[in-house]
Parts: sequence; C-alpha cells; structure tokens
Amino acid sequence: MLFILGKIIASFAIAYGDFKERKILLLALITLFILNLIESFLLLGVYDLLIITGINLLVVSIIFSTTYFYLKKIKKVKNPAKSHLGIGDWLFFLAITPLFLPEVFIYVFLFMNVIALIYGISATLIAKKQYQIPYAGISAITLVLISIIQYFSPFEILTLT
Repeated sequence: MLFILGKIIASFAIAYGDFKERKILLLALITLFILNLIESFLLLGVYDLLIITGINLLVVSIIFSTTYFYLKKIKKVKNPAKSHLGIGDWLFFLAITPLFLPEVFIYVFLFMNVIALIYGISATLIAKKQYQIPYAGISAITLVLISIIQYFSPFEILTLT
C-alpha cells in the first residue's frame, strides 16, 4: 500500500509541475524511480531487475534518440531537446524503466503515447493553435491509473501472472 501511495503522490507532483509550469520536480522523479526500483526488486530479485531495467532503458533510448534524430535532421528543428522533447519527459520514462517487463513496458509506453496524442489533438482543436503537450504529466496520470488498476487487479501486471 505504501508503494502505490508513494507512486501516486510522486506522479501527481510530476503531473502538476508539468501542466502548471512545464517543469517537473526532480525530487518527485527520483522518488518515483526509487519506489519502482524497490518494488521490482522485492518482486523479481536483483538479476531480473537489472535485466528488465536495462532492456527498458534501451527501448526508451532508441525511441527518444530516433525521435531526436528525426526532428533534428528531417524536420530541421534547431534544438528538439528544448522545443519538443523535454529532459523531464526522458527522466520520467527513465523512472519507470524498472517497473514493467519489457513486453509490458512497450504496451504501457504506447498506451501513454496514445493518451498524450489524444490530449494534444483535443487541446489543439479547442485552442485553435499549436499546443505543447505536457507529455510527462499525462504519462504520470496514466501511470496512476495503471497503478490503481494493478492494485485492485487479481493478477500482477509487472510479471503478467
């Protein structure tokens, strides 16, 4: 129960900062990472924790670096890290790398992206102008929903059992 409460509080702090100021509290990211690390360690042990965290880190690195390369070289965006991909977005996904098995992580990552896309399209249509998406904030809220579902679910999302 303490893990889910801590993750919910940290996730809401991340979302609040991203929506309100477009800045994320580093302490919330570190707290989320440590809680995820401890929870996964208790469920899986150190060897499996290192493996899944490493694979998920590789997945996140490939996705973010490919996106960065696309924006920089193809779309000719001068500084994509500032204008499109915030460091907080990268750090959020780094914080959840220990939480899911790689095959689950990919689905969670895709689901978070779909939610962010729907939010971004809706906000752009309503505001009738280009809208910056609080990507880490939306992803953090999605993580809260996943955590709550996990808590009340009879099976373990992390290990798919």
